[in-house]
Amino acid sequence: MSANNMQGTWKSMSAHQRGQGGFSSGGSNWRDLSSTQQPVDTGKPPPPIGTLLDTIKHIDIPVTSVEAEAAATIKNCEFLASFDLTKGKSTLITVPGMPPMWTSVVEKKQLQEDPSGRQYFRDQNAARFPDHPMEPAARALLVQQPTLKSSGINIFACGSTLGNLLNFVRHVDKPFRIVVEVVGETVFFIRREKKPDETMEDPRGYGHTVPEAYTSVLGEVSDSASHQRIIGYEFAGFKCVVRSEGDGFLEHLAGPDYQDAVSVKLPEVQGMIMRAGGLRVPQEAVFDVKTRSIKKKDEDILAGELPRLYMRQISNFVLAFHERGLFREENIIVRDITGDLKDWEEMHESDLAILGALIRKIVEIVKALPEKKYEVSYAGAGGLEIHDVLEDAPSALSPLLRGVWAAQYGGLAEDE
Repeated sequence: MSANNMQGTWKSMSAHQRGQGGFSSGGSNWRDLSSTQQPVDTGKPPPPIGTLLDTIKHIDIPVTSVEAEAAATIKNCEFLASFDLTKGKSTLITVPGMPPMWTSVVEKKQLQEDPSGRQYFRDQNAARFPDHPMEPAARALLVQQPTLKSSGINIFACGSTLGNLLNFVRHVDKPFRIVVEVVGETVFFIRREKKPDETMEDPRGYGHTVPEAYTSVLGEVSDSASHQRIIGYEFAGFKCVVRSEGDGFLEHLAGPDYQDAVSVKLPEVQGMIMRAGGLRVPQEAVFDVKTRSIKKKDEDILAGELPRLYMRQISNFVLAFHERGLFREENIIVRDITGDLKDWEEMHESDLAILGALIRKIVEIVKALPEKKYEVSYAGAGGLEIHDVLEDAPSALSPLLRGVWAAQYGGLAEDE
């Protein structure tokens, strides 16, 4: 397993040109990271579900020789593309965008809790693109990797969907729903909440105020609401493309080339506005951040985060403890967790092999009738259910991009 850029498996980016723009303090694109914030039950029922077709129980997931031989670990991880979603429900995306940059902690700070009454989308992509949540990621990937062949991508997922399947394998009783769709040779895994713009309301804690106090953002992406990362890696015999959110980056790990902006040709796309802006930041510089009360300093907070960070291949972790909102330098820990991820991988080889077998079983089911979409759901107990989907279920891509992708063409069509 490696979180570094590996050459030879995925096509390298094209030549860069020098970026412009200055930094301003205060990151505004941070999701809530409070330890106490939970999804609010608005009373809205989940969307209806189609006919039950199959149930997969833990005992029904045989590990084949493919998973055993591949050891079902992540290999040849490479950063492929990125983009920023903008504030509100705007359909504007910035390519390649840029995560906030971590700044030095030089003094103690008394911070206010995240403002009450603010709303944060649980799924940033679905809130803006409810009919085709994977569209911005696919568009950003194709314009930044124009020679990448879609026919060589087996799985296109997000960190949440892969994490939910891993949770099921590890007997974590957390309900979830995933729409699964075949486009060309690629199986898309699409996260599904009660509604596309479901929010987390009344946040408690310091998940936004800490990043705003300790990061800077590039002026041209100051309207960003979320920085999205797209990486590629091999897992259990599959070539996977995985989208996830990047909380920020450490400049000393980014290398001298991160200040070079990517030169891209941005097509006119119906239902989406694409603009050039931001800087290319390598995956090994990206970090995840959590805030906790100082009362929890003796707890192993990282242990609970490693499965999620493993599937996203994020190798830096910022953990900020506070005393009723007072953050001291000695209580803000910035840590390289590469070794922790490797240790977790070795300790959970069996779980990862079962995850690989589960993904293979789902792929076999949906590819038997590739013209259909399916829904994979877990109620928090029992087995993983495979359902027909009803008409309100989202598709991965718009009809136009679906045609481009299914044609196994390596880039955007000329008439787009």
